[in-house]
Amino acid sequence: MAAKQGLVEMGLQISTDHILDWLNRENNTLKNHEQFAEKFDLFYPVKERSGMLVPKKMGKESLATIFFDIRDEQDYVDKVGSFPPSTLRDLIRAHVHVQKSSTYQVDDMEIAVRIDGRIVAGKYRRVLAPVTDLNGQKFTFVFARLIEAFQPELRVRNVTSC
Repeated sequence: MAAKQGLVEMGLQISTDHILDWLNRENNTLKNHEQFAEKFDLFYPVKERSGMLVPKKMGKESLATIFFDIRDEQDYVDKVGSFPPSTLRDLIRAHVHVQKSSTYQVDDMEIAVRIDGRIVAGKYRRVLAPVTDLNGQKFTFVFARLIEAFQPELRVRNVTSC
């Protein structure tokens, strides 16, 4: 347990509790997050009737960036925009909900999508939270991590059809 805490303190392993404690301590303001700045994604507020989430920043080490092989914000729009409409609607609704409620949301999620001819499937825990930057601009903060007990469920494979 002490070794795991040491990894968290060095920023090598960030837990959901670490993120929730940070959100509480900083009153949902984007500050003092250098330790895990590349492990989360940041999105502009979205309207429910919008067809797509618009990222402000994709963390280089975020779960979405790694498992969807995201190169930049436009690549996110292109790849996630190819998800089934129901999956995209669910993502947008969750973002709208946290912005309207002004509270964070923690969900255990399951996903199976085809990206660039590959099936990406797995189970993960996601934290969505309304945050503001130091200038008062609102965003939706997204942190996700694999659910450890289900890591073997994550599959990335090449396919010719899905």
